[in-house]
Amino acid sequence: MIFNTLYDFQIDKPVKKLEEVVDVLELVPTKKTLDLKEEQEEIQRAIEVEQEEIEMIEVDKEKEKEKEFNVKIPAQTYYDYIAPSKRKELAAQYTFIPSNVQVFRVPQTMLGYNVLGCAFLGQNVIYIRDTLHGNEFEEVKRHEINHILHPWMTESQIRLKTKQELPFDARFH
Repeated sequence: MIFNTLYDFQIDKPVKKLEEVVDVLELVPTKKTLDLKEEQEEIQRAIEVEQEEIEMIEVDKEKEKEKEFNVKIPAQTYYDYIAPSKRKELAAQYTFIPSNVQVFRVPQTMLGYNVLGCAFLGQNVIYIRDTLHGNEFEEVKRHEINHILHPWMTESQIRLKTKQELPFDARFH
């Protein structure tokens, strides 16, 4: 269907011919309307460019925030220090028992009065008093193992070596 006039749109009020001419003239491009259109397009392009720049700035800020959170933590340096509270917990882990050494817990009557442990060098057997527990047991066990591993050392040398090897304060040596 072709519309020639505004009457074809079936509008209730009749439109005057002058209004029709004005409407048609507005549709015909003139230099003024072209300039306005170009200005509006230029303004629109400038707005789009500015929005893109704002988006780029926001993306850069997000990347900087990610860099702040992704701080590389330096590798922990190992120092030969153990906190006193931690030493007691780790005491059992520091006593090395060679695979060929057997440790037995025996009563005091078998060892004798005031004897905490006994090492049999040729047999690689250790007897430790059964009333010793925790750090005391570990200390005596380390001392007797040193007797087996270093049979040429004197008793005082073994005591000094045992004291140096323990991760906690020695009670008997």
